[in-house]
Amino acid sequence: MNATTLHISDAALNSLIINLCRKERETTHEFLRHLMEFDNRRLYVEQGYSSLFDFLTRRLGYSEGSAQRRILGARCMR
Repeated sequence: MNATTLHISDAALNSLIINLCRKERETTHEFLRHLMEFDNRRLYVEQGYSSLFDFLTRRLGYSEGSAQRRILGARCMR
């Protein structure tokens, strides 16, 4: 357990979790928006990957399921 988390109050932890959740949603939306454009431009091909899925799993290290969910999310944004 991290020493900084040992001394955080319940109220501060609650506030932190809520704030991080909001930031995570904003970051996820921004990532998917840019992933959609990356896919539209097929930039993964220029980098030697056969597909966006291949890029996400091999280059960015996402699991197969995580990569597929991000691709579907980005394509749904179109």
